[in-house]
Amino acid sequence: IQDKDGDENWHLYQTNLAAPTTKDLTPYEGVKAEILAADSRFPNEMLIQMNKRDPSLFDVYRLNLKTGELDLDTENPGGVIHWLADHNLQVRVAQSFTADGSTLIRVRDHVSSPWRDWLMFDPTEIGEVDDFTADNQSLYVITSLGGNTGRLLKINLANGERTLIAEDPQYDLSSTLLHPTTHALEAIGVERERYDWIVFDPQLKADFDYLSQQFKGPFSIASRDLANQNWIVISQSDQR
Repeated sequence: IQDKDGDENWHLYQTNLAAPTTKDLTPYEGVKAEILAADSRFPNEMLIQMNKRDPSLFDVYRLNLKTGELDLDTENPGGVIHWLADHNLQVRVAQSFTADGSTLIRVRDHVSSPWRDWLMFDPTEIGEVDDFTADNQSLYVITSLGGNTGRLLKINLANGERTLIAEDPQYDLSSTLLHPTTHALEAIGVERERYDWIVFDPQLKADFDYLSQQFKGPFSIASRDLANQNWIVISQSDQR
């Protein structure tokens, strides 16, 4: 992703490392492109969003990474400010604001199903849909509903059943960390005085402890290989 002279009209570029050559996959003037979703099981596809049709709205496009072909996948009916795709690269969540400033979450069971109102957060509440569970049947939602801080809930899409996954009594939780191929929940960030982690996967506990000792300050995971054996980690310490 790169813009031109800071105009914030981001284009999506693809580089062939062997050649090396770089190609602008979204060569449209005055249009902003953003990556929405990618998955290792679909190595030749990616979902992106662009305001190409209407400068005020972002539609979702399916991009063929081999040919560069772009197909309109999901058209914005108006007012949608955030899309979310499941792990099969199917757009199934749309977020918008209501007239009073509340956040409305709409979902659909399949791409051929109609959209339905699913969850509402009033302006005084924290409410953010973070990701799909591994089975695509529920959503991880960070919300202050039922609590004083942003907590992590798992909410079933079909029946609305809510399961509390994690919370901190004083601090809001942040984004989740999912395994790159199984999509199992591994950890979630906590917005304490310094950014911290709650680790769910016991196999990663020692890794997070080691990174905390090495950096002596906040860190985040920027990227990982599909085997989950090599990580690129960002140290955000104010002493380095």
